[in-house]
Parts: sequence; structure tokens; C-alpha cells
Amino acid sequence: MYVPSHALKQDFSDQIDTIKSLCASELKFAELARDYDSLTGEIESLEAQEVPTTDQHMAELKLRRVQMKDQIVSRLLR
Repeated sequence: MYVPSHALKQDFSDQIDTIKSLCASELKFAELARDYDSLTGEIESLEAQEVPTTDQHMAELKLRRVQMKDQIVSRLLR
């Protein structure tokens, strides 16, 4: 099954330079970006491999990712 990537470099391809700059200058943003990509990898791995998991667990993971993405967008817009 095809699963589109939601890595930061894919979702914010037009903001790559800003993301790199923020990661280099702000530890909190760098951790958030790393955690976002890690969680995205976990979700995509579960989806691609069709690993058994409950719908609730998958929904919780995706909700966490959306919350992280909201924080990233908020910081990018400053």
C-alpha cells in the first residue's frame, strides 16, 4: 500500500532553509522537528507494513503528529 510521506522536508519543502536555520539556532525547535519526523516514521512504518494496531492507537499517534505540526507551523510563521 502506498503511503505518502509526511516528513518535514516533504510537508514544508518551501521552508527547508528556515527549518534548518531554526534547528541550528533553537534547541527546542530542533527537538520538536526531530520528534515530529520520528513519529511520522513510526506512523508510516505501521501503515506501510500493515502492522496490527488498534484504530485508537493510530488515531492517538496521528493526533500527536498534528499537534506537533501545529507547533512547527506556529514557529515558522513568527
